Amino acid sequence: MASRKLRPYFQAHAIKVLTNHPLRQVLQKPESSGRLLKWAMELSQFDISYVPRVSIKVQALADFIVECSGVSQEGSIPGTPAAPVWKVFVDGTSNENGAGAGIILVSPQGHQLQNALHFQFKASNNEAEHEAVLAGLRLAREVGATNLEIYSDSQLVVRQISGEYQTKGERMVAYVTQTREMLQAFTKHSIRQIPREQNVFADTLAKLATNTEAELAGLVPINHLPVLSIRAPAVHIVDHSTSWMGPLICYLTAGKVPANRAAARKLQYQVHRYVMMDGKLYRRGLSMPYLRCVSGIELSAIMHEVHEGFCGDHTARPRLSKKILRQGYFWPTMKKDCIDYVRKCEQCQRYAKVLRAPPTEITLITSPWPFAVWGIDLVGSLPTGKGGVKYAIVVVDYCTKWVEAEPMNTITSKRALDFVINNIMCWYDLPYKIVSDNGKQFDSAHFTDFCERHGIVKSFSVVARL
Repeated sequence: MASRKLRPYFQAHAIKVLTNHPLRQVLQKPESSGRLLKWAMELSQFDISYVPRVSIKVQALADFIVECSGVSQEGSIPGTPAAPVWKVFVDGTSNENGAGAGIILVSPQGHQLQNALHFQFKASNNEAEHEAVLAGLRLAREVGATNLEIYSDSQLVVRQISGEYQTKGERMVAYVTQTREMLQAFTKHSIRQIPREQNVFADTLAKLATNTEAELAGLVPINHLPVLSIRAPAVHIVDHSTSWMGPLICYLTAGKVPANRAAARKLQYQVHRYVMMDGKLYRRGLSMPYLRCVSGIELSAIMHEVHEGFCGDHTARPRLSKKILRQGYFWPTMKKDCIDYVRKCEQCQRYAKVLRAPPTEITLITSPWPFAVWGIDLVGSLPTGKGGVKYAIVVVDYCTKWVEAEPMNTITSKRALDFVINNIMCWYDLPYKIVSDNGKQFDSAHFTDFCERHGIVKSFSVVARL
């Protein structure tokens, strides 16, 4: 009996033989019933027995169709084995000790190649994740892998490489571009995000790469990456000769003034506020360090980074220019440019809070000169101290915020008046105004008569405004 699953060649040969056999041609004719006995007698001398063909099972028929169709189950050429799958687990980290990456390359047989990489340059956490992916691709290319599966726990990196997330920043664009170029060298590849708990080993290698004690102890061999894996972005040369900085730079470097007399006088009036250092123009500040002067394409880049960069918080229009000043940059029209930039920000227009409180006049309670207006109040009762004191009387100058205080065992109008005479009048002359609440110590006839005789304005206020 033949095997139930025949090879295509033998099956095709068997079908051809049975199709061309004289017995099949005879049996297909109507008069073959009379000749069947004749053939049986002639064939009996050869010891041949007829066995009817049984039904073919579905799996055997499916295998036969697949083998003879010319396409394998993996979609490749028949007879060619599928490429083995290599798996790469990557993770990057950045902390106070530096930045590093951990790579684990798993072979089709389950063997692991571990690599801890320490970066000898500064990198953010996202840049470290991209560096880890590039290091994993280089390692897979060295071992000759063609079918690669990449696993990372960074959702941002995975979706930027796959194209689901938009990439911002020159470095991020360079990382994504180079990663996609390296992936073209593999016949088949995929990148997936996995939970952090499934990427523990790569995360541990990345943390060990940034730990100097681990390298000294020899827990794991740590390789070093001296420079960035990406190509350096193009350097933009800014020409300041045609900007607002041009006349100032020409005057400070070569002493040249404009031909127009009015422009020359204006330049000489402004130039003392500026200085040249290392070939760059800086503006002097009265209460702040030197501010670097910028122009041209640098303006939009600075506003973009401060407003919505890595540390940006979509600062409102009045505060964006002040925040740029604190970062150390200056140009004459920065306030107007910041207002126009925020107006064009889509996220600020969609999600910014709208102030609907009606404008009100601000009530000033500060004093125009020192030691003229004093606020006075009593504190207590407090835990009893030495001499039975359990109260305190306090006065504060509205201008200088100077404080005078004294402990008291009783709070009477006479004691309050004595404190004003000894601690205010004898040291700082007669005050213009004394502000207090409507306590009986300050609203008594004795205290009020003293203020009227010396020309002191007595004013009452609520506790919250004292």
